Amino acid sequence: MENSGLWKDNKGDYGNERCIGIIKKNKSNSNVEVRCEHINQLGEKFWTLKVRNSQIHQTGGGVSTYIAGSGKYKKYVGIECPYGVNYIENMVWYTQKCKLP
Repeated sequence: MENSGLWKDNKGDYGNERCIGIIKKNKSNSNVEVRCEHINQLGEKFWTLKVRNSQIHQTGGGVSTYIAGSGKYKKYVGIECPYGVNYIENMVWYTQKCKLP
């Protein structure tokens, strides 16, 4: 699966993301593991691993882990953050609330 979407965080940053990964579904649950590239409003980039195990519906949440970054995001590598996601047609709206240094 590959998708693109929009994101914002609780530090005032926002931007675009592109993700690729695997979604496994059964009758009522989905397991998601995707790697994403994010670009903020200033052109800084970071990469995350997002994991989610939840019931199937249009919204959900999981854990996002910073795996690499440029600019200010370099210091975030290794930090895990909870996230929420909402699917709208072929787009994903991702919101992260994280305690960052």
